[in-house]
Amino acid sequence: MSYTMTGLAVAYDDVIDVNMQVWGDQWAVGNYELTARVILPEGAEESDVYVWGHPYDVDGSTSLGDDGVSPSLTAYDIPPERWVELRTAFPTDLLTSTDGARRVSGDGLDTILTEELRFAQENEAASRAAGIGLILGVAAIFLIAGGLGLWIYLRYGREPRVDYDREYEQAPPTDLTPSEVGALLSQGKVTEREFTATLFDLIRMGAINAAPTQVTSKTWGGLRTETVTDLELSLGDKTTGLRDFEQSVMTVIKRVLDDGPTPLTEFRDRIREDAEANARTYDVYQERVSDAITRSGMLDTSGNRAAFLTALVAAIMAVATWIILPRTLANLPGGAIAGVLIAIGAVIGAILLIAVIAFRKVRVRKTPEGALEAARWLAFKRYLTDFSRLEEAPAISLELWDRYLVYAIGFGIASEVLAQARLVAPPELADTSTIYWYGTYGLSGGSTENAFSGIQSALSGAFTPPSS
Repeated sequence: MSYTMTGLAVAYDDVIDVNMQVWGDQWAVGNYELTARVILPEGAEESDVYVWGHPYDVDGSTSLGDDGVSPSLTAYDIPPERWVELRTAFPTDLLTSTDGARRVSGDGLDTILTEELRFAQENEAASRAAGIGLILGVAAIFLIAGGLGLWIYLRYGREPRVDYDREYEQAPPTDLTPSEVGALLSQGKVTEREFTATLFDLIRMGAINAAPTQVTSKTWGGLRTETVTDLELSLGDKTTGLRDFEQSVMTVIKRVLDDGPTPLTEFRDRIREDAEANARTYDVYQERVSDAITRSGMLDTSGNRAAFLTALVAAIMAVATWIILPRTLANLPGGAIAGVLIAIGAVIGAILLIAVIAFRKVRVRKTPEGALEAARWLAFKRYLTDFSRLEEAPAISLELWDRYLVYAIGFGIASEVLAQARLVAPPELADTSTIYWYGTYGLSGGSTENAFSGIQSALSGAFTPPSS
């Protein structure tokens, strides 16, 4: 197959200019490798032949061959709808006739060389612009995410220093509940662990009754059954004097116990039976605990508003940069690419900033009073953790043993306190306490331990709202 193209070549007095698209932009598919050659008439000399390839953003090379008079082009990985040009200039007197060519009077070589030099300079400028755009895009990421995120932390999240050097507190330092302690130590966030601690605190206070029982548990995929001891809960006599977040826990418990006393092994399934309502109640519980610790003046949440406004402004600026900047720079060599790279950096920076300030510790901090309170509770946690290694631990009342365990559940160190209670607690603790109970608990796989170990793991994920 061959074609005769009229008017493709431009005939000047000194040279013939052949500038041909050897691959058109109408192709919907790319090309892995393209090779094009120009065969010149005999008599060409090495210094009289020129070759160029366009565009510069397509990977490839041009050559005049070993003899210096055989122009060719090789292009690689041409994307869909992208053209490729091969341009050649050679002396006009190599042709016996310029019929079929477009005649232009005067010499054209200097014009062609100037034009190609301008193309090369524009390509270099575009490459530099792309490099600058990449640098500015990366800088935008660090300035927006790192700079603004660090500013929010230093201004609103950095904890105040406390003048407190005690290693241990041997008793709960104040009357904060386990949920409030957990919220204080985590800048207002509570989880199923604090919910479990509050549940056992309600048992301690008499709002919920707990009694050992036995249930049949299936193991090995239902192929085997075993009888295990469990803890059966029922509603207690105490109905007044509870905090609002404790009332939220009681609301969940009342739903679970709607049909009467229920063993802990069935709690997760009962909670999931009304998953949507219990998930809402659990959210209310978390909000109420956070509000309670904030109202007490121990948390400074002023950074929440500042973080929101900062993220909003960063997001608006990123969107505006994405829309405006590439168009503004489009008339400059490489300007559109540079603008896109900067805009991408701004968008990534805004996204990362939102991710950074999502952490409460970046935007919420303790007040000086709260920081001192937290230091005291951490000293109490160290005391409970190191209790078994303390040689001169003071005598502990039965009531204080109960409080130890409730707070230890919230701290996540209940097993350490329970183990020590077995060794040094008064024998009557097992008879008088409502929460020190030992048995083969089904959810824990048959190990002998206190019931909270199983219920905490059972509650994990139990309050996830049902998928729509």
